[in-house]
Amino acid sequence: MSIDQLKDLVPDFAKDVRLNLSSMVADESLGGQTPGVAAAAIQTAVRFAAIIQSVAIAIEAGGSAVRIAAE
Repeated sequence: MSIDQLKDLVPDFAKDVRLNLSSMVADESLGGQTPGVAAAAIQTAVRFAAIIQSVAIAIEAGGSAVRIAAE
């Protein structure tokens, strides 16, 4: 999978991760851990996107309580 394909997976709310992905992968300061760090950042952003969107929709709708079911 290319860097551009990975960037396409990152949701808009995490656009800072998307914008910095190329530089994170090129950065050698983390040694061989850089691809793993980038993958973890993407996984976190994608994994919680649905939860964050649900909370935002509930707040915008004027909901007084927001329930999130943990998996």
